[in-house]
Amino acid sequence: MAFAAGFFLIAPHYREEPKRSEVKRHLEGLGFELYEVNKSSFIVFYIEAPSPKALEDVIKTAEQHDGVAKAYIAFGFMGDNSVKEWINDALARGELELDQSTKDYIRGILARIAPNRATT
Repeated sequence: MAFAAGFFLIAPHYREEPKRSEVKRHLEGLGFELYEVNKSSFIVFYIEAPSPKALEDVIKTAEQHDGVAKAYIAFGFMGDNSVKEWINDALARGELELDQSTKDYIRGILARIAPNRATT
């Protein structure tokens, strides 16, 4: 079972009610568990799918709503090394990108679990 957790960046004109509820209904209808964190600009999510391809498809479908500016995955499990290699290749080609705060967050986690290893 593949899964992912992250957040949806909400388009500016969908950050207030009733438009925000429209976005949430769309996402919940696709199977996303949603968590509000008192920030109008984003909604945190968790989603499971039977395969990495199904996970990719449901996230892409979520992004098709006008109220979803972008989906950011903070953590995920794809279930096999081929998907991990695909993600790494997509990062290397520039098709996927991590913002600085995500990089800093990952470095912080790595520093806590492996304090004696250098991270770049």
